[in-house]
Amino acid sequence: MAAMIKRVSASVLWFLAAWAMLGLVAFVAALADWLVPFGSAAAAILVYADPLHLFWTPRPQPATSVSRRMALPTV
Repeated sequence: MAAMIKRVSASVLWFLAAWAMLGLVAFVAALADWLVPFGSAAAAILVYADPLHLFWTPRPQPATSVSRRMALPTV
């Protein structure tokens, strides 16, 4: 649960930081303001999802049970 809270809070912080940075870039470069929320959301989604595992370590896979094979009786 703590890892999930950390991931969500990091995503929110990245969203806000990207909003501020993209807002500044849009202002300086005279770009449309409506692009800023989309770029911010994309940054937050990438941090949350982390497809390359740059921010969060992958979850360990659950141990699979090993089926015991019974020796077949010889005929």
